[in-house]
Amino acid sequence: MECLKSSALIPGEPEYKSEFNLLNMLLMKVPKDVDLLPILNIKPLQPRHSSALQELHLELFPVHYDPSFFEVACSTECGFYDTQSFWDMFDSSSNNTRDLDWYENQILSFGLFLPRSYVSFFRKFGKYDIESYLEYISNEDDFTEFDDPLAEMLIFDPEYDEFLIGFVTLLINLEVTNKLISDDDYNILYTHYHNNMENNSLLSNEININLDKFDVSYYSFIYNQLYNNKLLIEYTRKFQIKDAKTIYILSTGITLGLRRRSLGTHLILFTQILIYFINYSIIVFEGYYYILRSRDVLDTIKNYYNKLFFKDNYNLLYSFYTLVLNDNSICPRKTTDELDSIIQAKLGEPTSNLIINSNCDQDSNHNSVSCVNNIPLVIYLHTIYYNEVATEMYKKLHFYNITTIPNYYSINNKKYNANFLAYFLPKP
Repeated sequence: MECLKSSALIPGEPEYKSEFNLLNMLLMKVPKDVDLLPILNIKPLQPRHSSALQELHLELFPVHYDPSFFEVACSTECGFYDTQSFWDMFDSSSNNTRDLDWYENQILSFGLFLPRSYVSFFRKFGKYDIESYLEYISNEDDFTEFDDPLAEMLIFDPEYDEFLIGFVTLLINLEVTNKLISDDDYNILYTHYHNNMENNSLLSNEININLDKFDVSYYSFIYNQLYNNKLLIEYTRKFQIKDAKTIYILSTGITLGLRRRSLGTHLILFTQILIYFINYSIIVFEGYYYILRSRDVLDTIKNYYNKLFFKDNYNLLYSFYTLVLNDNSICPRKTTDELDSIIQAKLGEPTSNLIINSNCDQDSNHNSVSCVNNIPLVIYLHTIYYNEVATEMYKKLHFYNITTIPNYYSINNKKYNANFLAYFLPKP
């Protein structure tokens, strides 16, 4: 149980008892070799999710978040937020100071959802595999449980009969300086980028996505939940991401029962791919980067990976499309070879690995970095110094640990250092 405790919590401090709820105790029974990605959904957080997001933050982090943060993070609009309230999350001491200049920022957030029907399935049959689950929901007339105590939980969304089990919140920085985090952040990023410009091999490693995490399951996941997720794409278009100077990861986490399954890693990897897609129309296919020239190919690739994952079992595919994806298009009865031929005809040539252009010239060769104010767009964050699990996860996803900032966090009158991690996003 100790190994599932949030790694962000202060060592030696007790965990939040609310984490030991019925849902988490049930989810802990799911074997680690059961891949849940196919049945998880990514959706923008809505106002009805604000209480659930607040509860998850309380369980995951030792800092206090102002309630209005959750209202804005779960807004259907491009949330603007009073940053003075947000600063409170970094200082839970009784002698808070509020002498900073404040201005508004955009907060983008999305959640990871698990259908309640999966929990009902394994509680009823003691099985956990996805194939049996799909057969269950396709044959069961009504798998809703009445008087289910799980339906009373804050993280349960009755509108879609699912649980919020993970989340990401992002700050879209439209200015070079930002006192919400630190006015010096951009200088740190700028100095790191230019000091390492001569070492192209180092930066080339930093800016390439870690494709080691990609298998058929994850490709299927991103083509279902990102590239073909109309709801998510429509939501992100409300934000000025293309005008951003930096993107700051405010928070991310997974509920206790599903930790240590790489779902947090998948969420951050999803975020990296999302920004590439929104900003630069870059997609990843079979280990290569492609400039998307026609959206028609996305649906074809989705079918390609779904057929591979379910090994051309059309009955499972039908259940998956109609009952999990709520997609009436249904995977066509084409062979994998036929789909592969269609894909190759539509994609064109892949780009090479994304590489650094030492001149940082926006009009330079096709595969070079395009820079804003002399550095490319960057995703960055801070991790509290003792949170080695999170720090190592980001480093494996090619975030570079640039520096340590002394006394960055103030929690219960104690100061804690922070690791400063960043990932540069080039424009091919």
